[in-house]
Amino acid sequence: MTGGGGAPDHLTWGTQPTDTETNSAITPAVTVNVVDSCGNPATGAGNVTVAIGDDPSAGTAILSGTKTQSAATGTATFSNLSIDVSGADYSLLASYTGLTSVESSSFDVVDQLCTSSDLFCEVSNDTTKVQTAAPTGDATMALSLSVGSKSFTCDGVALTSDGSLALIDPTGYTAPYTVTLTYDKAVASGTGVANFVVCLSKDGVSYTQLSDCKNKHPNPPCILSRNRTGVGDLEIVLLLDPSDPYAGTAG
Repeated sequence: MTGGGGAPDHLTWGTQPTDTETNSAITPAVTVNVVDSCGNPATGAGNVTVAIGDDPSAGTAILSGTKTQSAATGTATFSNLSIDVSGADYSLLASYTGLTSVESSSFDVVDQLCTSSDLFCEVSNDTTKVQTAAPTGDATMALSLSVGSKSFTCDGVALTSDGSLALIDPTGYTAPYTVTLTYDKAVASGTGVANFVVCLSKDGVSYTQLSDCKNKHPNPPCILSRNRTGVGDLEIVLLLDPSDPYAGTAG
């Protein structure tokens, strides 16, 4: 008997794509296996090509990077793929001449949410975690939330319309601070500022709806202001207390 696999028979996904930011490399590197009829690495396999799945979240999205890789060892590795348009439920489609294409599991692509240079920002799925580098009392942290298709249960009421989630880590804060949530006008087009519901959670499970702050004696957590910017984006300013480290918003 001699070792080694048989002829290429079908494709399988090895390392699936995971949630990523726009124009950032999908990490870890995704892998596609070319296997024989027994599921062993195929002998003499050629090239595997990947593309955005048949039903992408955004029809104008472009997949960049080296999209064709050799599977001479039975596995093709794609280490520099990126997508330029944010959206939910993307997938990658792997193809090999003569074999049935296979689709990856779904993943989200999110915009880089932090807009201020003095912020540390970590994005995962459609969630962003922010903290200031050197907090000194009040501070403003600007987030641009443009990913929809999320729902929340707030005060026992299910909010089924699209929403966005922001994780806020006020490490080092000792005084109330403000957070500015900015929704792109394309996402919040024609929606009145009063129609947005803002909820807060300390445990990421149970959400409580925030009320507007009282003008003379604001008591955080509360909504300091809601307005449209000059370009039509929606801005909601929250006044938060350092004891409330987790904030969610739903629209």
